Amino acid sequence: MKVANYKMITLARESRGLLRKELSDLLGMSASNITRIENGDISIDRSTITKISNILNYPPSFFYQNEEQFNPDLGFYRKRKSICQRQLRKGEAMIDIDRIIVDRLIDGAELTHSNLLDWDCETMGSPKIAAQHLRSMWKVPKGRIDNLSKLVDENGIIVILKDFPSEKMDGYSMYTKRNSQPIIFVNRNFPIDRIRLTIAHELGHLVLHKNKIIYEGRDAEKEAFEFASEFLVPEREFLTYLDGKVDIQQLITQKRYWRISMHALVMHCQRVGYISYNQARYLYMQLAPHRKVEPYELPRDIETPFLYKMVIDAYLEDWTFSDLAKFLHLSVEDFKEKYFQSGTASNMKVIINSDKREARTA
Repeated sequence: MKVANYKMITLARESRGLLRKELSDLLGMSASNITRIENGDISIDRSTITKISNILNYPPSFFYQNEEQFNPDLGFYRKRKSICQRQLRKGEAMIDIDRIIVDRLIDGAELTHSNLLDWDCETMGSPKIAAQHLRSMWKVPKGRIDNLSKLVDENGIIVILKDFPSEKMDGYSMYTKRNSQPIIFVNRNFPIDRIRLTIAHELGHLVLHKNKIIYEGRDAEKEAFEFASEFLVPEREFLTYLDGKVDIQQLITQKRYWRISMHALVMHCQRVGYISYNQARYLYMQLAPHRKVEPYELPRDIETPFLYKMVIDAYLEDWTFSDLAKFLHLSVEDFKEKYFQSGTASNMKVIINSDKREARTA
């Protein structure tokens, strides 16, 4: 007889943004009993699982998965300390459920291994040099990267656009547990220039920091930004594109080409020594009224991740939405939401193992 996994109850509750007291009220039981259930101190009968399933809108099978929750300390949030704890837990739970889903999908898919650089800044050089090496390894032509998410997808790193519960959650990167599949999560509600910078920033974390011990004194966020800036806007090429005085019009021109925000471009100009600290400060003051919406906005269709949807589409060649939702232990509504937000089609191909094609009741 299967035993429910109490950790999946916590994961499901947090993904819906509920506190234990709120779930206990909906279930008609004491908050202390919910705490004991989620700590694994008391067993959970099927009738309780059915009630929890109905309230949280996850099928009962979701709670019988033999999964461990990931450690959020292995990730990086630029604004983690200022995020409301309820929103933070909800966002992390959403990410963790996607991690489990990706692992389950990849179990049955023949997917090209990720083509990632493994870089140690302390022995191999700066984040800037790492970015240059990765551009060379991925055979990125000179100039801007037209579609960063597509480039990252093509090298075996899944990009997932998420409706995070807080605008302070920019992005997150991780490897899945079973298949070590790298994933970059990005807040889909941001402008495209910020999405591009976030993808490059998280790519920097995957290259420079994941599965490594970062010693005290190193600023992992600063290193990831340095990597992202050089990867998106190589210094040597950037200097040839600059034309005279850096003002708002010049920044708009550069933004149209490089496809990163004007704020990031000011920072990059200062970093490469083209403008002084005082010049940068003056430009930031001019841009202050446009902190959230800059004078020129990039079209949203220039960034089109596809790998996640491509894997799902490969299953849907033989399975229905209901089949695959059941396989992933999701409601059909949840699965369709993930599917229709997962990117665009591609002419690349993913093969699903034949045993998985017949595993609709797994």
